[in-house]
Amino acid sequence: HLLAGPGASPFGGWGGALASPFAGSRGFVVALHALGLACAELRRAVATALGPELLPLLLGAQRADSLTLKRLTTLVWQHRRRLLGGLPELRRCTPPRAMVAAIIALRRTAPVLVLLL
Repeated sequence: HLLAGPGASPFGGWGGALASPFAGSRGFVVALHALGLACAELRRAVATALGPELLPLLLGAQRADSLTLKRLTTLVWQHRRRLLGGLPELRRCTPPRAMVAAIIALRRTAPVLVLLL
């Protein structure tokens, strides 16, 4: 902790001072939320900076050129039976509505719950 000597931490003398706010479970959860926010902001900034060049960089130039709304509509129309045929299987694999509602409520109130713990 803060009173530990320089050799007690793998981070040297600063280890206890840097680790103490994140040592508990609250700190870990707050750090995960901060990491998620930082990643979302970084993703938004990269997508904004690249703009229309994003798809060619991710998928390749040929595939990005062929990926138009008309082409996607054609593909969905051609394979609609196969796409719709999997719906009953998906319905069997989904959790009950009450569980989904509880998970969504927990995700929305998690920051407040962290402060109350």
